[in-house]
Amino acid sequence: MFSQVRRAAAFSAVDVEQVLRPRESRWDKHIAADLISEMEPYLGKVGSLPELRTALAIKGYRGLQSRIVSSVRQLSGTAALRAMAHAMRGFALANPGLAAASFRSLDVTSPEWEVSGKALARTVVDVFASCGIHEDKAIGGALILRSLVRGFVVNEMSSPNHSLDFQRSFSVAVEMFIAGLSELRLDKASANEAIG
Repeated sequence: MFSQVRRAAAFSAVDVEQVLRPRESRWDKHIAADLISEMEPYLGKVGSLPELRTALAIKGYRGLQSRIVSSVRQLSGTAALRAMAHAMRGFALANPGLAAASFRSLDVTSPEWEVSGKALARTVVDVFASCGIHEDKAIGGALILRSLVRGFVVNEMSSPNHSLDFQRSFSVAVEMFIAGLSELRLDKASANEAIG
């Protein structure tokens, strides 16, 4: 009996060692290859996992930009900002994979990725501009809003408590964000005077 336990322990150690040893034929590479082949009808020819990430990010940027543009059409100011926030959350909940790809910062040099990312950024910055928040402050506001949206989406998707009213909580958070826009409008001199 003792020898069986020792053999089982040795067998387990060998299995763990095999799993942990990096190899060309690791499961993650097989899974990536399968994922790439399944996504090609939707994204075009993709040869590697980094290319797949780039293609998903481009598709995510375009999808998110389209959702924002259609939701803010004929709106401006805080109404547009509110609509954009809800569009961002709606896109992320409906397309979690594309949202995750578009939220990631990729180290790529694809011209198409750069154009898509800049177009999305321009759309977001334009919405902030309609609230009187421009340039670097708009970029800072977009970062804060993206973090707010992402945090809510992650909590909503991972929460086992389905009785929570995420929509209502998110609406309150957006209103709090809008109420705090004056902080983004302050210039550095005014902010330093207010603090000190």
